[in-house]
Amino acid sequence: MYVKRKDAIIAFKVFSDAELNMHHIVPGTILDTKSMTSDDKRMFTVFKHAEDAISLAVHMCMQTVCRVRVSGNVRELEGGRLLVHHMQVDCDGLIPLRKLLVTVNKGSANYGIYNEGTRNDGNHNVGCNNVGNWNFGSYNLGSFNFGTGNIGNHNSGDYNYGDLNEAGYCNVAKRTRACVFTTVNNTGYLSFNKPYTVNLYTCQIPDFCRVKVIEWIPVSSLATVKDTKEKCMYACCGGRLKITSYREAFRISFEVARRKPDWSKQRQMLLDLPNFDAGIFEEISGITPNELGL
Repeated sequence: MYVKRKDAIIAFKVFSDAELNMHHIVPGTILDTKSMTSDDKRMFTVFKHAEDAISLAVHMCMQTVCRVRVSGNVRELEGGRLLVHHMQVDCDGLIPLRKLLVTVNKGSANYGIYNEGTRNDGNHNVGCNNVGNWNFGSYNLGSFNFGTGNIGNHNSGDYNYGDLNEAGYCNVAKRTRACVFTTVNNTGYLSFNKPYTVNLYTCQIPDFCRVKVIEWIPVSSLATVKDTKEKCMYACCGGRLKITSYREAFRISFEVARRKPDWSKQRQMLLDLPNFDAGIFEEISGITPNELGL
C-alpha cells in the first residue's frame, strides 16, 4: 500500500558507479520515474536508516551512499526499505562509504557496521582482524566466537578449527569441552585424544601454536587489486584482510619460531603438554615428527 507524503522525508540510496554516471548524479539531482525511459521506469528502493544502506553498500561493494529527500507516493517494505517514485539528492548527500563506516563503527578500518575495534570485515565484532559477525576477540574467521584465532562458529576458546568448541585450545574438531590438540568430535577433557588429569589452565601453549589465519595487508604492500571487494576495501579501509589455510598458517608460524633463539624452549613446551602425540600433532598442524627433531 502506498502512502502519499506531502512533506519530504530523509532516506538513503545506494548507487553503483555506473548508476552515478548514467543518471549524472550530483548534489541537487532530482530523480522521478515519470521522466525516465520505459526501460528505466521502475520504483526506486531507498532505506529509512543509514545503517541499512551501508550494509547493502558493503555487501554489493559500492562506494557511494546518497542522502535523499523523498516525497510523493511511498511504499514501506520489510528491512527498513521504501519504494518511491520521486527523490532529490541532498546538497551534501553524496557520501563516500569510507566516511560513513567511521560513523557506525568504534575504531578504524572496519568494513561493516557496529564493530568495536579495528580491521574487522563483518558486523558487531569486538576486537580486531575478525572476518565474520558477532565475534568477541581477535583473528576469528567465522561468527559468534568468544576468544582468539578460531576458525568456525560458536567457539569459546582459542585457535580452534571447528564449531562449538568450549574452553580449549588448538582443537580440530566439533563440540569439544576443555580439550587440547584433539581431533575427536563430541568429547571433553582430552589432550591429544586421551584423558588428562592436570589442570588445563596450568599448561603452557607454545607461541608458535597460537596460529592466526588472518593477516592485515596494507594497500602499500599490494601489487594488484584482484576483485571488486578488494578495490572497495582498499578505498574504504586502506588495506584488506588476507586469509590463509590453517595448515599453511601453522607452517609459517613454525618456520619463524624455529629460527628464534628460544626455539628449544618452545619445542619443550609442546613436548610437555599432557599426552603429547607427534602423530596427532602432525595431523593437526602438518608438522612432521622429523621436523620436531623426534
